[in-house]
Amino acid sequence: HRELGDVNWLRNYDHAVAEAKSNGKPILILFQEIPGCSGCVEFGQDTLRHPVIVEAIENNFVPLAIRNNSRSGHDHEILKRFNEPSWNFQVMRFVDTNGKDIIPRKDRIWTPSATARRIVAALQAADRQVPDKLFTHDW
Repeated sequence: HRELGDVNWLRNYDHAVAEAKSNGKPILILFQEIPGCSGCVEFGQDTLRHPVIVEAIENNFVPLAIRNNSRSGHDHEILKRFNEPSWNFQVMRFVDTNGKDIIPRKDRIWTPSATARRIVAALQAADRQVPDKLFTHDW
């Protein structure tokens, strides 16, 4: 899906939790409209295709994508679990294996540079090493 960019996303919350427990990484949950509006597609094609962002997500988190426009099934259950609104703009949540936010939820983060700042904040809060590229890249 164009809204998901180049990140290799898991699509099942329980699988993401199991992987995170196995490898010790936090979980990054993308709540995204799929198929999405032009802003959702733009986020996927710009921010989620930026090589520094993709590398940072895949190397430091267990990436999980949840459709925020699903009216039933697994995605809808996870929306309710995290109290995420349906048909909302995309939101990235950084959580531990208990589903607890590592940093506070924040929406309206759309650019590569703003996303990089959130990734840095989440890694620092989780007491994990932050890749130098996130600090040194000319955004």
